[in-house]
Amino acid sequence: EGKSNFMAGLLKDEVLLTPLEQAVKGKSQVNKELIRVSDIVSI
Repeated sequence: EGKSNFMAGLLKDEVLLTPLEQAVKGKSQVNKELIRVSDIVSI
């Protein structure tokens, strides 16, 4: 559609556009325990 600075996503077979500023503003911390478990099961 000629739009920029948006993240595209799908919800119930519908394309939704979210402004990038809104998409990345909610930074969350990575759970280090989940990374450790991922490392273990990927061996």
